[in-house]
Amino acid sequence: MLRLSDNHDQPLTLTDGERSFTFADWACLRIGKDKIEVSGDLRAMKLPAKGRPKLLINGKSQKASFAGGYLSYNQPSR
Repeated sequence: MLRLSDNHDQPLTLTDGERSFTFADWACLRIGKDKIEVSGDLRAMKLPAKGRPKLLINGKSQKASFAGGYLSYNQPSR
């Protein structure tokens, strides 16, 4: 994901109802069977996930929530 504008450093949310990504500037995701690796300025996300894959953001392990077949990172409680 790449944001091109004068406000590229401000968070932007992209969603299709099933997946949601909030990022600034750029973010790249690699989704594997046992882990999801993110590079860039990802602020939050929600996406379908089987099992409980490990989440790495910029090389560091991050806490993710799992419920109803979704992985959530930095998502507000509902």
